[in-house]
Amino acid sequence: MKKMFFVILCLFAGSVNATVVLDPDTTENWYFTWAGLDQIDHIYAWDGISTGPDWTTDYGNDWSITAATDSTMDFVTAWDGFIPGDVFSLIVDGASVAWTSSYVDTSGYFHGVYDDLFLSAGTHTMSFVVDSGLDSGGAYSTFGPLTAASVAEPGTIALLGLGLVGMGLSRKKVLK
Repeated sequence: MKKMFFVILCLFAGSVNATVVLDPDTTENWYFTWAGLDQIDHIYAWDGISTGPDWTTDYGNDWSITAATDSTMDFVTAWDGFIPGDVFSLIVDGASVAWTSSYVDTSGYFHGVYDDLFLSAGTHTMSFVVDSGLDSGGAYSTFGPLTAASVAEPGTIALLGLGLVGMGLSRKKVLK
């Protein structure tokens, strides 16, 4: 009985989807695949320079990153790498995020780019959904490093306040 319970537990544990943890300080390149017009199924390592993905390791089906403070990810990209015609959406924390820009190159491959993705302090998950195209395939993605979000300086806020006071005084003068 214990052996059967252990086997069932192992099967269940093996079906749990893993998450790739991104390093917030570096640019990371990944290759992902899918089967069925749905969310990605498998993530493979890709260094962007060598012959391509490391097919020996299946990393799961989504990425996560932890921002120590409010930050922006310099860029996120996804581009078709299998057969032309596939289109992807970027999913951040379970919600679809529109690409900053996207295009289809002369060979018919989709490219999506999101610049300066704001991430509040904490852990966030990212994934892609295949919106249209083939029912299986593969694509590449790149995640840029995080940069701490800029905060307005006190001098900037004071200057804005003086401008508002000036506008109020000029309006008061016009009304008289």
